[in-house]
Amino acid sequence: MALQSQEPLVIEEATGLQPDQRILTLHGPVVLTNLFQFQNAIRAKVSRVLVIDFTDVPYIDSAGIGALVGAHVSHNKHGSSLLWSASANASATL
Repeated sequence: MALQSQEPLVIEEATGLQPDQRILTLHGPVVLTNLFQFQNAIRAKVSRVLVIDFTDVPYIDSAGIGALVGAHVSHNKHGSSLLWSASANASATL
């Protein structure tokens, strides 16, 4: 587990099919050491729909889960949608 948490998190941002949609594609673990990077990417722009692609995320720790819950609550409060996706073949460790 320690080796996974030392891997970097790379976040790619793209526009969805509609102008008010954002897609964040994550590569690497979502852990305490990169939590602020992850939160900043989520909060960087306001959009009606934010999709977070976890296909290439091998591990999410409790700090990462907490950030996801916070993002979900914030998006619901502002009337926007937060969607999470992953490949059917992807498997992450919680």
